[in-house]
Amino acid sequence: MKKFHVGIQLYGVRKSMAEDFEGTLKAISEMGYEYVEFAGYHGKGADEIKAILDKYGLKCISVHQSIDFYDNDPDAAVRFLKTFGVKYSVIPWYSKEKLAGNDEWVDSVSQFKRVATILKSNEMVLGYHNHEFEFEKHEGKYLHDYIFDEVGSDMIVPELDTCWVHYAGIDPVDKIREFAGKVEIVHLKDFDCRELGGGPAYELIDSNGKGMQKK
Repeated sequence: MKKFHVGIQLYGVRKSMAEDFEGTLKAISEMGYEYVEFAGYHGKGADEIKAILDKYGLKCISVHQSIDFYDNDPDAAVRFLKTFGVKYSVIPWYSKEKLAGNDEWVDSVSQFKRVATILKSNEMVLGYHNHEFEFEKHEGKYLHDYIFDEVGSDMIVPELDTCWVHYAGIDPVDKIREFAGKVEIVHLKDFDCRELGGGPAYELIDSNGKGMQKK
């Protein structure tokens, strides 16, 4: 059986990362994690990131990175990520108003293809991390499907978030099987939901599923 490596998405510890970048990564390593996925670099340079990862035996093959990161100097952007081992540059969130069925969709496809081509020429891969809204439909087809059909499954790969797929009312196992051979990184997280596709999913909730005010 293929060995699966366990990593942590650093967005979940972003406050700690901002306060103590190296100390947080040290603690993560001591917990037994092998991989990390960055969601911001807190002002650190690529060489410094690599040195800290090496010091604590951590690897980073994927990052959550906005698509416009490559707008001004794509070569420098690629060099930055490759310095500490990144292979997958994953779009963490993309506005539903720019997906299929909207006027900006054509430009979105063009942007995705442009960045995917840059990455592919550098032996890297563009990825897409879903939330639940990509599983809404336009003309009978999931928005998520439009992304991979129109950009091309050879140019962009899914980083399926099983929590959000499930929240959308879809069996994550079925979705992973649908992308068989294309799924290299997966997000796994717990989410206690009494009503799929409903409720305060984007805010803090209490034990009864009620929205809470941020303090």
